Amino acid sequence: MGLSLAKLHLAANDVSAAATALAFASQMKQFRTDEWPMGREAAGLLAAHGARLAALQVYTALVRAKAPTPEALKAVLGEAQATADAAGDRALSQEFAHQLDELSGARIPAKP
Repeated sequence: MGLSLAKLHLAANDVSAAATALAFASQMKQFRTDEWPMGREAAGLLAAHGARLAALQVYTALVRAKAPTPEALKAVLGEAQATADAAGDRALSQEFAHQLDELSGARIPAKP
C-alpha cells in the first residue's frame, strides 16, 4: 500500500510525501522472498528521488534476504553500489562491489 501511495505522490510531483509513504521500507530489517520485488522498487524510488540513505537501508536488508534469483541479487547489488557511490559511502559501495564480485565468480585481488 505504501508503494502505491508513493507512486501517486510522485505522479503529483510531491517527492516529500512519496518519501514519507516509503518510510516503511527503510524500517524493515528483513524481506521475505515474495516481498523482495516490492523492497527493490521502493529502494529504487527512494534513491531516484534523493532519499539515498533510506534507499541504502532497504538495499542492505534486501542483500541480507533470500533473493528470488541470483540474477535479481546481482542487479540489486549493482543498484546498491551505485546508490552508495551517489551517497558518498565508499565503504558500503566497496562492500556491495565485493559481494557482487563474489557472486559473479570474479577473482578478488588480495589486499596488501
